[in-house]
Amino acid sequence: MKIVKWWFILTLISMSIYTPVYLIANDSLDALDEATLIDLLPTVGMMNRDYEHQAAVLARRGIDVDKQLSDALDDNPLIDDYSIDFVDSAEARKVLLVSGEKLVEIKAETESGNELLMVFTTLDKKFLKHYAAIGPMVRLAISNGEDSYEVSPEDMQLYLTVLFADKEEHAAEAINRLESLLPSKAQKARQALVAAEASNPVEAQPVAAPVAGLQTAIETHIQQEIARDGGAEYAEARVVQELDLNADGAQDALVLYSIEGQGGGNSAVQTLAVFHSEEGGYALRASTVVNGSATGVKLLAPQTIAASSLTLGPDDPMCCPSVESLQKFSWNGQELVELR
Repeated sequence: MKIVKWWFILTLISMSIYTPVYLIANDSLDALDEATLIDLLPTVGMMNRDYEHQAAVLARRGIDVDKQLSDALDDNPLIDDYSIDFVDSAEARKVLLVSGEKLVEIKAETESGNELLMVFTTLDKKFLKHYAAIGPMVRLAISNGEDSYEVSPEDMQLYLTVLFADKEEHAAEAINRLESLLPSKAQKARQALVAAEASNPVEAQPVAAPVAGLQTAIETHIQQEIARDGGAEYAEARVVQELDLNADGAQDALVLYSIEGQGGGNSAVQTLAVFHSEEGGYALRASTVVNGSATGVKLLAPQTIAASSLTLGPDDPMCCPSVESLQKFSWNGQELVELR
C-alpha cells in the first residue's frame, strides 16, 4: 500500500508541475508567429544543415536570422496587416485525420490591396507533449482576389528569406517581386485578345512578302502595341537573339522587350516575341507575356524557348543575384505555350 500511496503522491506532484507548463506553452499559432528564420528554414527544404554556419552566411547577406516572423511582417513597409489562424477546410480536416497535423495559414494584406498567403503544417501541443512543432510550408502565394500566383517549392526559400532582410527596402522587394508576377489589367486584356484571335482565325489573304529589316519589324510591332494599350518601351531592357528557328538557313529572331505604364498602371509588362525571316524581311509569328524581370532569351531545344532571369543563390549578397531561373515555352512554329 505504501508503494501505491507514494506513486499517487508523486503523480499529483508531477501533474501539478506539468499542467501549468502545458497551459502556458505555445500552441501552433504562437509557435509560428514567434518563429525565427532559422526555425523556418527546415520548413522549406533546408534539412540536416549546419544552421550555425547558415545563420552566419545569411547574416553576411543582410538577413536578420533572429527576427521573429511576426516582426518581419510588421516591419515590412509593403504589408499593412496580417492574421494567423488554423485552416478550416475539407482538405485541412483530411490532413488532420490522416497525419494528425493542423494547417496554419498566414494572410498578409499588402499596401497594393493584394494578399500574401503562407500555409504551414503544424503539430499542436497535446498531453505529455507541451510544445508545438512547425512542419513543411505547403503554400506560398500572392492573390488579388481574381488571380493568384503560386510560388514553386524550389523558390519558397528565397522569398521567405528575403522577408527577414535587415533593410526595409530589401524586405519589401520580396513583396514587390511577387506582386509583379500577378497579371495586370493590360496583360489580361492582351491575353484575352490573343485568345480571341486564336479562336477566330482569319483566312490569310495573299499579300506582298515583308520587306522590313529586323529592327524596323521590331519597332513597328512595339509601336502598334503601345498605340493599342498605352505605355512606353524601356528600350535598355530590349534583348534580341538572332538564330535559325526553322532550319531554313536564314536568321530568325527572339525578342524580349518591356513596356512601362501599359493600361495606365505603374508596372512594366515584359513580352517575348518571335520573328521569322521571310524573303529578306521579317514577320511577327507569335508573342506572349513573360513573368518577372527576365534579362535574356535563348533556344533550349528545337521546340523549346526560355526567358531567363537571375535569382539570389545561397551565398549571394542582396544586391547581386547569380542563379539563373528559366521560364520555358514550347514552340511549334505558330504559337508559344508556357511549360509548367
